[in-house]
Amino acid sequence: MEPIELKEFRARIGRAIRKLRGEEKISAQFLAKVLAVAQPTISRIENGTTSISAERLCFLAKCFNRPLSFFIGEKNPATYSDDDILNAGLVFYGATHLKSKRSVNVQDYYRTYSDFLNDALKFGNDTRFMAALGTTIFIQALKNNLKTLHIVSTVTNEHLQVRLYRVAEVVLGACLHIKNISSLKINHARAQIRAFKDELFKIIKSEDVAREEFSQIKVTPQQIAMFIDESIK
Repeated sequence: MEPIELKEFRARIGRAIRKLRGEEKISAQFLAKVLAVAQPTISRIENGTTSISAERLCFLAKCFNRPLSFFIGEKNPATYSDDDILNAGLVFYGATHLKSKRSVNVQDYYRTYSDFLNDALKFGNDTRFMAALGTTIFIQALKNNLKTLHIVSTVTNEHLQVRLYRVAEVVLGACLHIKNISSLKINHARAQIRAFKDELFKIIKSEDVAREEFSQIKVTPQQIAMFIDESIK
């Protein structure tokens, strides 16, 4: 006869895996593919009737950035790198096309979109990152969440102000290439982004800084438009 402790242990792991799927918003079918098992096996694991191997459990923990204690019942919190947090912020604020540690509670790290921008704007040399950042600006404008005055008053570093201005400029160009949104919604977002850019222009003091930063924006309107289209599918 199977010891009751083993049954409880298996049930605890099953509940944790079901919780993981809920936090990550993934299906049993997707998880079955990740673990290379049949979909009914996931149901049996979650119900506590089938054991998951130690190798697969370790692989699962690594894939979704969980400590093993998440599955076996200890209360140690998950830890995240700065890249995890920043990546999750991009997804949270609109660039859903990115893959991310979805379990990161972004608002524990960035209380507002302005806080996120102050951190994100420091990474201006990566084309894909800047395309994702431009996407967040567009999506925030689309949702009427682009709080221009608050953002302008919060982003105080002049280099970051100019970088934000340049990104907004490229996003405006991207509006001409977006395919998966109606022209009415695009025009609504474009008007907000234009007002946002104009407000930023008022506070940019150094033309030399503008010229210096211009060369660092390595993203095109077409690249941002493609990212926007992928993110809203």
